[in-house]
Amino acid sequence: MTFKDAIFGLNFRRIRYPPVIEEDGRYMGLLRLQNIIEKTYEYYEKNTFAELQNIKALELSDNTVPPVTLMKPSIDELIDLMTSHKVGALAVVNKNEEVIGEITEKNLIDTIDIRKPFGILIGDIISGKEIIKVEATDILISAVELMRKHKVKRLPVVFQGELIGIITIRDVLKYFALQLRSYGSIREDSLKVPIWSISTPKPITIGIDDDIVKAIELFKTEDVGSLIVVDENYNLRGMLTEIDILRHYDLLSKN
Repeated sequence: MTFKDAIFGLNFRRIRYPPVIEEDGRYMGLLRLQNIIEKTYEYYEKNTFAELQNIKALELSDNTVPPVTLMKPSIDELIDLMTSHKVGALAVVNKNEEVIGEITEKNLIDTIDIRKPFGILIGDIISGKEIIKVEATDILISAVELMRKHKVKRLPVVFQGELIGIITIRDVLKYFALQLRSYGSIREDSLKVPIWSISTPKPITIGIDDDIVKAIELFKTEDVGSLIVVDENYNLRGMLTEIDILRHYDLLSKN
């Protein structure tokens, strides 16, 4: 499987972190979205972007992320594995180490059953987190560079100081897939389009003074991995991710 194959697979199959497997089905590692961003920026900077599209998927994978079985580990251990390896999913294997599925952050959030305010505010959860944003009129490679530098998968998009959207690695992959379908390759000048042209408008937001329960409800019902945090005047205050919620799993699961 090549870079091109990975782009199509990630975009159309909607698998968060597809496993890289041997011909016999055994697990070799996880294909990381962040690695696609890293390689995209690396090859662009070296003026070898055309070569990127034919590299092997193995170069985009991480073989340090262990798979799990259906019997173990516990939910707490799953969360520890995801946070320590900075991934949003883990491959599930059978006793022969053949991949049979994946378990994601969203799967774990779905196990939390809380229907009343818990007393943990969104502002407390994101306190101290740097606000990393991108201007709508900047070009795509600028967003790629920020994602690479700060190791994030999503960026709020602002125009003249106002929040107008969000750009995610998924948006970038979708754009790359359209390039491949239309032209058979991802052209280097495609990284110079304005960010607003491929970003997602009207992002799902949550108030900085809202309770964590509202965030859990949104993550369960919406197909998103993050929520943009705003104040009462719709000013950007930060970003809340699924893993931010899972770091409070111990408290939430005992409620």
